[in-house]
Amino acid sequence: MKSSIITATLGAILPVVAAPNPLTGGLYFYFSSMRGLPRKSGLLSRGTCSVNLEFKETWHEAGQTRRRIQVLADGTPPDAFCQHMGGVNKQCYIHETYGHVVDTSYELGLGGDQRFSADWNYGLDAWRLETGCRPDECANVQPPARHRREVKRGDDEKGGDRPGQCLVNAEVKETWRESARTRRRIHLTAEGADLTIFCTHMKGENKQCYEHKCYGPGYVVDISHDLGPAGDYTFWKDYKQALDLWMKETTCRTGT
Repeated sequence: MKSSIITATLGAILPVVAAPNPLTGGLYFYFSSMRGLPRKSGLLSRGTCSVNLEFKETWHEAGQTRRRIQVLADGTPPDAFCQHMGGVNKQCYIHETYGHVVDTSYELGLGGDQRFSADWNYGLDAWRLETGCRPDECANVQPPARHRREVKRGDDEKGGDRPGQCLVNAEVKETWRESARTRRRIHLTAEGADLTIFCTHMKGENKQCYEHKCYGPGYVVDISHDLGPAGDYTFWKDYKQALDLWMKETTCRTGT
């Protein structure tokens, strides 16, 4: 049922269509994105449209926690997200500062916070699948903390790193659904080791290894596994095996 159109100082409320969300707990979709300058050419094309959400404000109202979400879209209507977002007293309108926003309320406390998080993730994923757009990949990315460990050098200046003193790391950064599969992005970094070795050993479907425009030095691996617990188990088994083989072949240890 569409809500009535409300005129306020913030702007005109757009028609809202309530849609039940099937999720009540945490969901798989998250962003651990990073801002970074474009690197070398040859980056994979991610389509011509992008969608994203940005959390803006929170306050208490009528005994509930109310939140404001900014809806960002390039190449697709931004108001389409509204029907997928849950909550109480949902209002979708044009804000004078943020543009397209969704205001929605949940019960106070941890339970309400968890439901909000689940609905956010469900709504974003449903919106992405409906439009065929990926989230704006660099929008919410923070630079990766670079906690460098001291790498001990050999006595021979020409020897470089001694066996076991080089560093490799593989970190899962993003997870989303694509073509009825769970797809993950793994960021690879290395000091004194070949990045492509992990790419070679990592198993999964539609594997792509490349330099990502949003990430710092290193490679990323995009790879798909089956949906559900069985696919998750297979992914982590493959991930650990690839990391172990990477360390074995390079005589490196893991670190960041």
